[in-house]
Amino acid sequence: MLRKLDLIAGDAATGTPNRSRVVRQALAEFIAQRDRVARESAEWARWVPRIDEINRQAAALVADQAEP
Repeated sequence: MLRKLDLIAGDAATGTPNRSRVVRQALAEFIAQRDRVARESAEWARWVPRIDEINRQAAALVADQAEP
């Protein structure tokens, strides 16, 4: 696993792998993804109780627009 990490982390300028940079970047991406999932989950939790009402309203609007 470390060999693959070194290949990913290789610095073209110096030829020296920078594992810490890769680990920091991967951790930052992981945390951002977890935060995004948490925000989306909270948003869905707000929508779910009203989803039937929203769907009825949308259907009524479409029906109104379809009338000549």
